[in-house]
Amino acid sequence: MAENVAKEHNDWLASLAKGDQAALSHFFKLHQKSLGYFALRLIEDEPEAEDIVAGCFVKLWDRRADFPSTHSLKRFLYVTCRNACLNYLRHQKVKSIAQEAYHQELEASSEDV
Repeated sequence: MAENVAKEHNDWLASLAKGDQAALSHFFKLHQKSLGYFALRLIEDEPEAEDIVAGCFVKLWDRRADFPSTHSLKRFLYVTCRNACLNYLRHQKVKSIAQEAYHQELEASSEDV
C-alpha cells in the first residue's frame, strides 16, 4: 500500500517536472490547506496568508524540475512560505515605523501652525 502511494507521488512529481498543470493542481490540493494554516499562524492575516501560499506555488512551478522527491518539494514549499511570511512581517514593521514617524511629524507641524 505504501509503495503504491510513493509510486503515485513520484509519478505526479515526474509529471510536474514535465510541465503538467494537473500535477501542480495535485500538489496544490495536497498542501494548500496546511500551508495556509502555517502562514496564517505566522502572520495572522488571512487574505495575505492566502496570497503568500499562492506565491509559493508560483515559485514551485518556476522550479518544478528541481525536486528529486516529494519530501524535497514539501520542504521547499514550507521554507518558501516561511520566508515570504517573514518578509511580509519585516515589511509591516518598516511600514509601521514610517507611519509612526509621519504621524509624529504631523503632530509637530500642527503645533507650529
